[in-house]
Amino acid sequence: MEASAKYTAAENMLVKKLFRKPDYEGAADAFVKAGNLFKICQNYQRAGESFGRAFQLYQREKSMGQAQQALNNAINCYNIVDPTKSAELLEELIKEYASTGKFLQAGKACIQQAERLEENQQWVDARKCYDRAIELLKAETNADSDMRNA
Repeated sequence: MEASAKYTAAENMLVKKLFRKPDYEGAADAFVKAGNLFKICQNYQRAGESFGRAFQLYQREKSMGQAQQALNNAINCYNIVDPTKSAELLEELIKEYASTGKFLQAGKACIQQAERLEENQQWVDARKCYDRAIELLKAETNADSDMRNA
């Protein structure tokens, strides 16, 4: 299977050898490719794992945009096979967006989380997520007006 080979190749890039350091960025890219191949094969569990590994490596290398995209891909894969894991990762994505000042994306992710909670009839938790989304979206508005006033 090509996806498994790509995943193994990515892991091999992380092994320190005699005259070579681990290639974290290259391994992250290879994990993304493996994740996409697993997704094509509809092996969403392995795809989620691959994107999750890519997220960790991109985060390690301070490539926050790529890290957030990899995490979003993992969430979408886990949403199909493991909704609980998907919810945990979505919470992590919200924190990532907020910590990098992307309040609009964080707010949208909160709304997505609230909608999932509503589907599971967890009304109180859904309300908390909607309230959190409102606060994040207000923060985005404040950031925009601060930029205009500068």
